[in-house]
Amino acid sequence: MSEVRKRRSDVDIARAFAQFAVVIHHICQYSSRYGLGTFNSQFGNSLVAIVSFIHIPTFMLIAGIVLAMAGTEFRDIDDYLHFEGKKFCRLMLPFLAISLMHLAIKSVAPGEGMSTGTTALKNMVVAPAGGAAGHLWFLYCLMSIFLVWPLLSRLASGRRLPILFTGLLILAILPIVWPEDQGGRPLLGLRDLVWYLPIFTLGYWYGRQSLGARKYGWIAIVIAGCLLVVSLLAYLLISWPEKFLWQTLQRAVRMIGFISAGFCLLWLSGIIATWSNVLRSCLATAGLYSYDIYLLHVALVGHPLCFVFSKLHLGQVMTYVLFIVLIFVTMIVPIGIGWLIRRVPLLAFVMLGVPMRRHSRLKIA
Repeated sequence: MSEVRKRRSDVDIARAFAQFAVVIHHICQYSSRYGLGTFNSQFGNSLVAIVSFIHIPTFMLIAGIVLAMAGTEFRDIDDYLHFEGKKFCRLMLPFLAISLMHLAIKSVAPGEGMSTGTTALKNMVVAPAGGAAGHLWFLYCLMSIFLVWPLLSRLASGRRLPILFTGLLILAILPIVWPEDQGGRPLLGLRDLVWYLPIFTLGYWYGRQSLGARKYGWIAIVIAGCLLVVSLLAYLLISWPEKFLWQTLQRAVRMIGFISAGFCLLWLSGIIATWSNVLRSCLATAGLYSYDIYLLHVALVGHPLCFVFSKLHLGQVMTYVLFIVLIFVTMIVPIGIGWLIRRVPLLAFVMLGVPMRRHSRLKIA
């Protein structure tokens, strides 16, 4: 199995933007669960709806691009097992470790709507979105994609890749009822797998074409941004009838918004990557540590801080100020914690999925 590893600054910056959206989403959720009333309002709901069009779609697009950039090939069963073993250590070990950490924290500071005990443990496997660390469902979904991708990659060569993408896209937008648990969460992540697989495939296709984001200017960014805004408004404001064709159209509109958001951020990041200033350096650093932030920001920062500040009974204005402070603190602190964890190889392996044989500290260019 051949792999060629490269690093693109535009991809790192896009990761930073996506992670920023993730943090906003989770701060809104935990603020609401702990009774910070501002985020039970229409403001909080609208903000969550907006950032949900941005974060996971962008990460899925980037995951496809990075896999294509790595030049991974699957020649035999040994290649497949080696690939899956690496992905399991990178994704599922942190998923399990952080989930158990969340379970311990929630037993001390439970919030409304949070699963605990045996229910949380069971959901870690059968319905990850309802597990002890429900926000890590993305890792479960990405692992599922990596499990089926070696087979799909045989269909993803040459001119067959657009055909594969089209087929997956049609399957995703059809309003098929996938198995769910009693809380409406997808069993085994099947619904999420089918929905995000075409976005991952599109990212892989894009990466295979070696299209650098810097080839695109502001016109392409504005067009993608307009498609995102129109799709978001249509999805949120139109009352879609519960009929097959209307639901298919609604899902198509949502998919257009997701894909537009991913490319808008990627192309914008390509322009920012050409700058030589503090903004570029900060975003590149955040992107470099985006996995650390994603894994650690809720358990070690966002969750505890929301719990503490909910006891202060602040007014509405101060709640908004606190919200902004929480976002930046929740982005910055996990970088330092991740840096410390990486100094202990075994701990970095379990909590961050960093290979034991590799030096565990990231170097910032």
